[in-house]
Amino acid sequence: MSSGSVASLLSAGGAGTIFEYRVAAVVLAALLRGDRAKGLEVAVTEVRLQRRIANH
Repeated sequence: MSSGSVASLLSAGGAGTIFEYRVAAVVLAALLRGDRAKGLEVAVTEVRLQRRIANH
């Protein structure tokens, strides 16, 4: 088995989830301030996580 076909420990160990929560925290803070999150051109009106489970 080549080393290119094995997932890294970082990607398999929950780093994506930690990144998702950090981004959500920044966007939620913008929502509470009534401000724009960096990279968005409009004010944040809601924050949703893991919407695939709810068929979105």
